[in-house]
Amino acid sequence: MPIELWLGFVGASALLLVAPGQIVLYTIHVVLAQGRSALPALALGAVLGDGLAMAVSLAGVGVLLASIPRALVGLKFVAGCVLVALGIIAFRAASRPQLRAHGKMKLRPGVGAFALTAFHPMGLVFFAAFIPAFVDHTRPLLPQVLLFGVTFLVLTLTNILGWGIAAAAARRALTESRRQQMGRLSASIMVAIGVYFAAAAFRALVHSP
Repeated sequence: MPIELWLGFVGASALLLVAPGQIVLYTIHVVLAQGRSALPALALGAVLGDGLAMAVSLAGVGVLLASIPRALVGLKFVAGCVLVALGIIAFRAASRPQLRAHGKMKLRPGVGAFALTAFHPMGLVFFAAFIPAFVDHTRPLLPQVLLFGVTFLVLTLTNILGWGIAAAAARRALTESRRQQMGRLSASIMVAIGVYFAAAAFRALVHSP
């Protein structure tokens, strides 16, 4: 494989990953609430989730979903509901730190990160379209797909760790009350995004033929 092709994939992937999305927002929220100790679970959950989504997508499910609009819209609705549920849990945890401290109300960072990445319908379609665009069709397919897949997962890990370390640094500079406010704000944004996605998907399902 030409090195410039791989470097192009790295650059495009990095630009896509660094933009704040659902998993980045979730990472920042959890690290602000629980500290850097939550970062390994977050990173592992995100990498496993992206790995599963990539494998399923490249197996043909992503293309199948893109060709069946109602199925894709239905998955978008489910993804929106998942984000709303995570946001509500996060808001309650941020609002009641005394319960979180006793383990009665604590986010499961790895589970949430895995759910956000593995079951995001656009991720399934994305991998099916993105990785093949960089494949050199004059060379064996499997080694290239594996290289691109591993590269993307390494970049995912780096991205989560980078945002998490930045959030941990911000956490040390904030008072407890300010961390609670930031936690409630980020959780509210998660709920709002989830409601928007779920409502848009529901309207599309209702009005689709």
